Amino acid sequence: MFFTLSKILWFIVDPGNLFIIVLTAGALLLWTSKARLGRGLVSLALLGALSVTVFPVGKTMMGMLENRFKRLETMPENISGIIVLGGVFNQFIAEKRGSAAPNFAPGRFAEFVRLAKLYPDARLVFTGGSGSLSRRMSRRPISRARCSKAGASILRG
Repeated sequence: MFFTLSKILWFIVDPGNLFIIVLTAGALLLWTSKARLGRGLVSLALLGALSVTVFPVGKTMMGMLENRFKRLETMPENISGIIVLGGVFNQFIAEKRGSAAPNFAPGRFAEFVRLAKLYPDARLVFTGGSGSLSRRMSRRPISRARCSKAGASILRG
């Protein structure tokens, strides 16, 4: 239940989708007795689109997030585990092709593999899951195959 609700909620509040929803609602209201509200929604959507397009909002937010954590100058001798965030592979394309289809963050996976080789005793955690409401697909086979091709075994205890 939570899985389905989270996917539906994210579809609505995803910034790109939210922009289209507000713009569409505003445009539809322009043809009703609520035209003033419609103009307000269309204006809000336009203002939002212009702000994100003209100002480096995404880069600024990403920089703030990345700067919250200092980069290590020297790596520790031992670590107990390595966690990589999902979103590295496009599961829908990968399922059709039968092989990995890199998404927006291939560097994240490359760093995961590098650290897995550097710390062979570390426990490896690959987070993420399916974005599909109709069926839940596992990214495990894709991740294993990709790690094996890169020379790192993720079959650890």
